[in-house]
Amino acid sequence: MFKSKLVTAVAATVLSTLVALPAQAVVTRTYFEQTVNFQYIDGGAPGRGVGDTLIFDNILINQTTGQVEGTKSNDCDTIWQDPSNGDFWSWCEETIYLSNGTLVVRGLFNEIAFEAFQPQTVFIVNGTGYWKKALGYETIQQVRFPDQAVSTIVVLNKN
Repeated sequence: MFKSKLVTAVAATVLSTLVALPAQAVVTRTYFEQTVNFQYIDGGAPGRGVGDTLIFDNILINQTTGQVEGTKSNDCDTIWQDPSNGDFWSWCEETIYLSNGTLVVRGLFNEIAFEAFQPQTVFIVNGTGYWKKALGYETIQQVRFPDQAVSTIVVLNKN
């Protein structure tokens, strides 16, 4: 119940903010992600569970050109386990580094669904440089466990 209320509150706040934005050009980029650094910190009871932290860095490869266009750093803290199905939920904070600035991304993430190749969506809440004041979302889908994913970044508003 807690998770559903939290997810609903976060999604409602972000979506109401996005709906109120003035219309601007939408920017969409799709990247293949390759994990280059991964660390699991068992911070709770022994084994996977609440209190654990995943820290990882990925390179971002443009799916069209095959060129590396940036990197991203992630920190995901497991905050809840759904008693109805055992799924673990993490609060993830991510910074995407591109040549013309950064994107700041935050959101809840279902670890088990992601590992089962189900897409997850988190929210772009700010940026720097070209991406200053960016708002939007990122959809991430695992393509090979545990080190490869595809992410689509959609910026709905900036500056």
